[in-house]
Amino acid sequence: MKQVSLRQICWIFLCAALLLAVQTLYYRMQFEAENLQVEIAAEYGDLKKIATLDEIEPLQVLEQARINGLTCLVLLDEQALDPDPLLIEYLEITGLSVALQLSNREEYLEGDIVEVIAKALGVPNLRLLFFAGYEALGWPDQVERLADLLSYLRLPVGFVEMLGEQKGLESIVAKLDYSMVRIHPGYPYENLEDMARAVRERGIRFSFLKPFKNMGLLDPAELQDVETTALRLLPDRLLLASDASPKAMLHAASEAESLEATQVLIAWIRDLRSSLAASGFSFGGVISPRSLSLHPFHVFWLSLGILAAGILLISYTVSAPRLRGLLCAILLVAILLGALYGRGGHAAYLLYRDAIALLAAICFPTLGLIDVWGRFRSERNNPVPLPLWRLGLQTLLRSSAITLCGALIVNAMLTDSIYLSGWHPFRGVKIALILPPLLIIGQALWFELRGRGSLLKKAFTPLRFLLGALMIFASATYLLRSGNETASISGIEGMLRLNLESLFGARPRFKEFALGHPAGFLLGLAARLPWEEIALLLLFFAAIAQASLFNTFMHLHSPVLLGLRRSLWGLALGEILGALTLLVVAPLLTSFVPNAAAE
Repeated sequence: MKQVSLRQICWIFLCAALLLAVQTLYYRMQFEAENLQVEIAAEYGDLKKIATLDEIEPLQVLEQARINGLTCLVLLDEQALDPDPLLIEYLEITGLSVALQLSNREEYLEGDIVEVIAKALGVPNLRLLFFAGYEALGWPDQVERLADLLSYLRLPVGFVEMLGEQKGLESIVAKLDYSMVRIHPGYPYENLEDMARAVRERGIRFSFLKPFKNMGLLDPAELQDVETTALRLLPDRLLLASDASPKAMLHAASEAESLEATQVLIAWIRDLRSSLAASGFSFGGVISPRSLSLHPFHVFWLSLGILAAGILLISYTVSAPRLRGLLCAILLVAILLGALYGRGGHAAYLLYRDAIALLAAICFPTLGLIDVWGRFRSERNNPVPLPLWRLGLQTLLRSSAITLCGALIVNAMLTDSIYLSGWHPFRGVKIALILPPLLIIGQALWFELRGRGSLLKKAFTPLRFLLGALMIFASATYLLRSGNETASISGIEGMLRLNLESLFGARPRFKEFALGHPAGFLLGLAARLPWEEIALLLLFFAAIAQASLFNTFMHLHSPVLLGLRRSLWGLALGEILGALTLLVVAPLLTSFVPNAAAE
């Protein structure tokens, strides 16, 4: 009877974890399909400024915005707690949704916070509550009381993306099982497509328009003479008395041609709705998504698949049996102790999952290419070499399949509201991006040292210096342009990104399809060349693509299907570019290395 090896057992565990991950992600995709409602909102104070510019009543601007697609009105402190009776009557007539953005004022803290919420609940059509500044309402003494009240009322709570920490908000959202609405702040983005992309790719469900930050409108407070700088004179039929009823204002606004400042707002609303509607989103009625949480036992079984990947990586990279066994035992004990530690409370459980996810982000991209590199070394001595196109295709598909397998396992393991909402993002992104390429290059150099060692015996040349400098430059650029906050891009690149997104539905990453995947496809050719420097450079670029592929699924607030489309399109384009490059380069190399382009 054939004995089952440790590697075979690990691959079995890995496949079992993948099946469990696929099942989990299927339910997650159903959850994402339930949460496609988006609010398009504007602050009432901004609408009043627009009314000043166009010399009309604020309710007329509001009605123009509403009939053209605005779904929610944001009210600040005084507007919400001491509202204009005409505005209240308008809201009751139209049924327009309202969101309150309250600040943590001292006057609120002097009394009972329940009274503040009671006044807020008197606003018609209240759908959402969120906070201004860097403190949640009630911080520090009454925030727990507010959390209990909001949990009882089940009033949806939002948090503003990129605002930074709001003290006390953690206590509130924890009471709501981290089920909250992600709010787009309306800036610092300069164009409408960026706002639409935030909805499609980052789970934003509340687009907060800021007319005086990104629409090119000038705040009336900055104008010296509003009358002489008004954008357009008001038609006589809109010169309504200040005490005109809301119904009269609605009738006048619905028949009027939009004035210029109002027209700018309307154009943004219409274009944003059009862009999002084309992606399958609906408007209005946004609610807090239902809470998702995996059972700890489920998380543990998925972590066993990550443990199997770690053991496989050790088995491929460590040749000494005793050292290999010791490292595998240490890894096993560390994960088991981590699982026990994770039972110590909410913070410990999060730390355990973060650590396991980081381990996976290092192991899986490295594992795929380490396995491939070992095969290349044996390919050098193969008397019947494989065709280059077949070797390149196998390389790219095998390494990407292993990386994608790990990414899906981790994405499933972190299927929890605290991660999906973006409240607790994946930690260690930069480490996970740069460590796999460094480990792969280090292991390749170790293979060379244990084998022929020809690369390390060669004299230092300008070519080797140039290739080393290129690796360093690529690493720095790679890190700077990774993550949500990246270096600025050129206008040409921005246009290319937009065209790729419109063509494929999800923009494949340049570092994958234009650099890393073609490099991985050409690794088969490099294995037959006497220039190990070229092979190492291609291996480094291929490793960057694999780390980027894994990182795509670590943006946990992004939809799973979006990540799959982005990754698969990048893989397909990379294969095409790699094959075309091979067709051009391989014949040229025949004059230098006769067997390099053997088919």
